[in-house]
Formats: sequence, C-alpha cells, structure tokens
Amino acid sequence: MDILRSAPDITSGITGLSNRPITTGGGGDIYKADFKRAPVAVKVIRRLSDRDSARWIKLVRRELTNWMRLSHPNILEFYGVCRHGPYGFALVSPWMHHGGVLAYLLEYPHANRANLLLDVATGLKYLHSLDPPLVHGDLSARNILVRESGEACLADFGLSRVLLKVEGSESSGSSALQGNPRWLAPERLDPHKYGMSPTESMAPASDVYSFGMVVFELYTNRIPFHEAHNRYIIPVKVLAGERPSHPGMEAIDKGLSDTIWSIAQDCWKDNWEERPRAEELVQRLAAIVGHDAQ
Repeated sequence: MDILRSAPDITSGITGLSNRPITTGGGGDIYKADFKRAPVAVKVIRRLSDRDSARWIKLVRRELTNWMRLSHPNILEFYGVCRHGPYGFALVSPWMHHGGVLAYLLEYPHANRANLLLDVATGLKYLHSLDPPLVHGDLSARNILVRESGEACLADFGLSRVLLKVEGSESSGSSALQGNPRWLAPERLDPHKYGMSPTESMAPASDVYSFGMVVFELYTNRIPFHEAHNRYIIPVKVLAGERPSHPGMEAIDKGLSDTIWSIAQDCWKDNWEERPRAEELVQRLAAIVGHDAQ
C-alpha cells in the first residue's frame, strides 16, 4: 500500500491489539495495543478501500510526512502506521490514559482550565511558527488529549482535512461541510464572502477562531451553539455575526474570568486580521496562569 511508504511500518511491533474498538472519533475506530512494551492507540482509518484514489493517497502521505517531523510536548506523537486487514491501515500514537480533555475535566473538575488552554495555545504557536505554517484545521475539545502528567496536547493534526474527505465531504465541493460548523471560522464557512479561496481560508487565523470555541467548551462542557439542534443553521448564525453567549455563573465558578472570556471574544472576531496570533494567546494565558499560581 502506497500510504505505508510515507511513514514507518511498525506492524510487526504491535502486540496485544484489543478485539474491539475502545472508542471512535476523527474518522476512525481506536483500538488499544502495545508497542515496545508501552500502551499505544491504534486508529484504524475507515473506508480506505473505496477511497484509494491517487489524489487521496497523495493527501494522506503529505499529512503523515508533516506529522512525522513534528516534535513538541503539546503535539501528540506519531510513531508510524500498521496494517489492518487486507485493505486498511492504522495510525499509531501513544495511549493517553486520561483520554480527551472533557473526560479529564469530568474526572478532575477542579483542574486549572487556564493551564490546559495555555498548553493548547502553545501547541498552536508551534504549528503556526513553522515555515510554512501548519494549520490544525479541526481544532476542538474532541481533538485535545491529556497526558498522564495533566498536560494537554493536540491530536488528529493535519489528517482532519483528509479524514473529512474520506467521510464524503469532498464530493460536496463545499468548504462549509469540511469540518463541523460549530467550530469553523466565518471565512471557512463562506470563503468567497471574504475574498478567499477555500485553501486560503485554511489559515492560522481559522485555528485561532476555533480556539475561542475550545475556551467555551472547557468552561461549560458543552459544544458551541449547543442550543441549535440543526447544525446546518449554524453557518447562517456565524456569518450573521452570532457567537456563543457568556455561559454565566457555573462557568465563572470553574474559573472563567472576564480576562479569559475577552480572549475568546477576540478569537471570534469576524475580521481574521483582527484576531490575536497564537503567540499572543500564549502571552496572555501565561500571564493569567502566573497570576493564578501566586
């Protein structure tokens, strides 16, 4: 399989693969296994056999190559790929004992959410500082994992765009469907309105917008626009300038200060040029975390 040439094939080193998926998400089923005597997550990509086109393979190989060269504590490591069945393949990364960040916060409700946000912003700063900048493209709480140390890291980097295509969004030709509109920046929902192509709209500023939605998630344990049951109305709301309302006292009790809420609001600015850069997010959150530690 051509895709296996884009990253180390570690199939022979995988042992103890669970019989059933432990969880699902990000376009694949996630199994638990061992690699070099350490637990790993084995994400089996769905529906590869009927998407085995030359263009699709090229996209996957490019994203795997990008992921392989990343090295940062706030970015989930990528060990390699392994075969799964006659046609499938899987991505292998460290097993995160705490799982996703929202599950972690349910287990540790008094955890410092500003610290977790600082970890996420630091990961974004790293991606955006590369030359050329790398864009996550699908930032949300579901793609943030927590290490045993309590440090947050970004997962499903880069492949989100490809996996969305695997699930069929490519055929629609609409950038609005290539991602969940609850987290997407307005310029990604309607690039032409902002004088952009869909590719141009996939920029660091769009990750920053999504970061604002992560702020909302971590202090509410709710998805953005949770009151809207029809996700297809959300682009209309966002393009009309609507954003999540302040969640109130329950979130304040969890540590949501006016300063942190103002960060989210700055991330949600309609004009992408007015949004803070990831570097500024790190500076502002570091100041908050430093104050909390005193």
